[in-house]
Amino acid sequence: MKPWILALMMALFTTPSVANEEETLWVDKPVGSDLELVLAQGQKLKVHSIEGMATLTVHEGHRRTFTWDEGECQHTEVAQARTKRWFGIFGLYLAGTYGQTDCNGIHRVQYAEGQLHFDDIDKLYQWLDESKRHCREDHPSDEACEAHYTPDGLFFLYDRSTNAKVVGFRVIQLYLNNRKPVGLVGTDQNILFETVVEDLENRNELLIPAQ
Repeated sequence: MKPWILALMMALFTTPSVANEEETLWVDKPVGSDLELVLAQGQKLKVHSIEGMATLTVHEGHRRTFTWDEGECQHTEVAQARTKRWFGIFGLYLAGTYGQTDCNGIHRVQYAEGQLHFDDIDKLYQWLDESKRHCREDHPSDEACEAHYTPDGLFFLYDRSTNAKVVGFRVIQLYLNNRKPVGLVGTDQNILFETVVEDLENRNELLIPAQ
């Protein structure tokens, strides 16, 4: 596994400290005044995973509600805003404090949301391939990890560790030359989920087919 992908997966849930000087696949754009978020207020992301239904609901500001185990477990918390670009991401994160929740053996929730920009389609696919391989090959047997993405670059990673008692949600919108990609091809032929973004105000649901 490439060192940068492991560093990214670890860094998504941590407080910024020292920047990584290693050459990266993504483009570090100048930081603007607005956070680079993915979902808007009133939207819900639903994922039917091997672990069961997991959802993420966006409330006012940076407040997020997470559910897992088919809705049996729920946790709401205000995510923290990043103050600088961190491994390409300038969005929100939750490092996860032990004891913040207690449901089905889970005691903390970690979260990352943001955008990742690329200027080369091959680098974008390399990042996706490495991210999915990280889930398949670099997690111990007590951990569940699923990484999926849609044709227009909505990337979702769900992981759960029994020993660490943590569940993690990562939502990243990929961009290619400042636009959402079109028609990305997936490499995993055994997708066991569908993703739905729900407009809670209008009660409309948009099905995003899995790749």
